[in-house]
Amino acid sequence: MVRPTTVQCVSVAAVCMMLVSLILIPNPICSLWVGFSIISIELGVVGLMTLWGVNLDSVSMINLIMCIGFSVDFSAHISYHFMSRRNMGIEDRYVIASKILTVGRKGYE
Repeated sequence: MVRPTTVQCVSVAAVCMMLVSLILIPNPICSLWVGFSIISIELGVVGLMTLWGVNLDSVSMINLIMCIGFSVDFSAHISYHFMSRRNMGIEDRYVIASKILTVGRKGYE
């Protein structure tokens, strides 16, 4: 009973976040990358929960839904602010993107 409800809730939340990002982010390609990041993070969390042997109950379902919210929060804000800079050249965007990736990698070291 919990598995179909979890799949339904996670799917509905992911689709809603994808639609919101398509509406609010000015570039549709960035919106698709936000959607890919949501799917990637969600699959990673489900995989780790499986690896750790976490039972699928209401608490783990809430954690999965919150995971979607946190993944959207990070990726949507980064891509929105990156694409909203209209007066920047390609070189300046590359510098900003490399700094963002460097900060992300520093967190894992």
